[in-house]
Amino acid sequence: MIEKIDLIEFEKIVLSRDEAKALKLLQSKNILLDDKSKNALNRLIRLGLAEKYYTRWNNEPHFGARLSDRGKDFLMFSRRSKANSRKNSRRYWITTLIAVIALVKSFMPEISAGLVWLLKLLGLQ
Repeated sequence: MIEKIDLIEFEKIVLSRDEAKALKLLQSKNILLDDKSKNALNRLIRLGLAEKYYTRWNNEPHFGARLSDRGKDFLMFSRRSKANSRKNSRRYWITTLIAVIALVKSFMPEISAGLVWLLKLLGLQ
């Protein structure tokens, strides 16, 4: 069993592409610990996001991995973090757009005068 002292905070956990894929797969089904998935699953187990269990596959003994309660909490945390990030990004772009519109509006007489001068210079007016 993993001690609470050994666990890393969710904010500090960075998963590789294979580890993130394995964690998403563990949401719907258990995965066997084979050569292909061993590295990713061992790290998830070490982080406490998955847990190892003993099973039989094709009448042979194997170890598998399943999503732990901490893994479920991590998935909820990451979804909430992404939602907050999108919300902050949206707020940033809305305020930036308002500022740009206000800037253009405040310089509109100068912009109009510059366009009139440019049109006269080109001989279009």
